[in-house]
Amino acid sequence: MEDLQEKINLYRVKRARNFSISIMLYILAVAVLIALSILFDDKGAEIGVVLLFVFAAIATGLIIFTNMSIPQELIPYFKKQDFYSDYVKAERIISNDVKSDGNIFTENKSEASAKNTTPSKQNTSYVFSSIMKLYWLLVTIIYLGISFLTSRWDITWLTWLIAVAVEQAIRIIYSINKDNR
Repeated sequence: MEDLQEKINLYRVKRARNFSISIMLYILAVAVLIALSILFDDKGAEIGVVLLFVFAAIATGLIIFTNMSIPQELIPYFKKQDFYSDYVKAERIISNDVKSDGNIFTENKSEASAKNTTPSKQNTSYVFSSIMKLYWLLVTIIYLGISFLTSRWDITWLTWLIAVAVEQAIRIIYSINKDNR
């Protein structure tokens, strides 16, 4: 058990480091674009856009690699990005609200039965999550495509407002369908 706990902690550190590096690359990409645009006008802007996409590709690749390289025995602990509930569970253990063996990754029997997570519900949730990720990727592609084709950046940002409204509609429809089952 302690060996598993150690592996979990090591992977969390690796995951946190890689996500931090990725976020820094995204921010650095924008900073480089702005700096080159200011320093070298049009040519600098062109080089800056290319570098922005290179930095973004590296950052995205690092995030994908980190998520896809989860050791097999740790998949149950990292399937969902539910670090907040681990924190809450640890707080409850510390405040003695929950009796535990000291391992925040194991739940007592009453907690486990209260969750009511059947494999079909988990699969449905995973499918919905995957669809939403695809949705936002498509929204980004559409936004960039329209913006580059029309050069109307002053108006195309409204795509994001429309996309959020559509996302909420999708969530409502999904929720209604899920409740009717």
